[in-house]
Amino acid sequence: MKREDFLTGMNGIDDRYILEAESPQTARRKAVRTTPAHGFGLAAAAVLAISIAIPNINSNAAEALQGLPVIGTYFKLVTLREYHYEDERHDANIKADGIVTGDMTANDPASLAAQETADEINVEITATTDKMIKTFKEEVARENSVKTTNVETQTITDNARWLSIKLSICESSADSYSHAVFYTVDKQSGKRITWDQLYPSDKDVRFSEISNYIAEQMRKEMKEDENKSYWIDSDMPEDDFKSISDRTQFYMDENDQLNIYFAQGEVGPMSMGEVTFLIPDKISGLN
Repeated sequence: MKREDFLTGMNGIDDRYILEAESPQTARRKAVRTTPAHGFGLAAAAVLAISIAIPNINSNAAEALQGLPVIGTYFKLVTLREYHYEDERHDANIKADGIVTGDMTANDPASLAAQETADEINVEITATTDKMIKTFKEEVARENSVKTTNVETQTITDNARWLSIKLSICESSADSYSHAVFYTVDKQSGKRITWDQLYPSDKDVRFSEISNYIAEQMRKEMKEDENKSYWIDSDMPEDDFKSISDRTQFYMDENDQLNIYFAQGEVGPMSMGEVTFLIPDKISGLN
């Protein structure tokens, strides 16, 4: 059977919220493959269908939104994009959730900021997942290719102050690679938090102190566990971890503490996987 893309529209539904999904008969999640499959035929059937995520745009949508999980004064979860595909050599499970604003107060600065924040984050998440789907489809079209792509969204923190969302991405051909993007929102202001907002006046100083702390923790962990390995104090100092940067991913946890995230292979061998360092308040200077 040939693959087909089925596009369905609904009055009042923004095109950004149209989701591609595998049919219920064939949909199933699988463990990530880390080695190529051999001996498979190429005449596999892959069936695609459409689901719809309903934002707050008409009466039916508003009713549907009431069942969405509330994340804070201003935010509710909604599925932005969903795509599933499977044949003998390829497997994709891509589900990206974004946020919509709820309990808005007219002309309230925090409410207006929350709407702008939600729009900004949703555009970025949609662009990232669109890119992942495009790359996956290109691999499917290549002869004898093997590809697995898994994307999911997790709520890491949901407390009175912070909302932190993690977009997790795992790609596998011969080897697997896991990385993530974090989005953190200050619920009190409705604004997305960046490094510049976290440290508006002393970012360079804080970066230095946080980086020194992380380096100390790397050395400590390697001393206590011979199975742990980081790129620090090595024979190739040009590759060693030196400092975090504006590109370094972070999030705030349920205890309002700063956590620094590194993707697989970013600060150590691939066998270390993804790593996170909890930064004490006395180092972060945040609480």
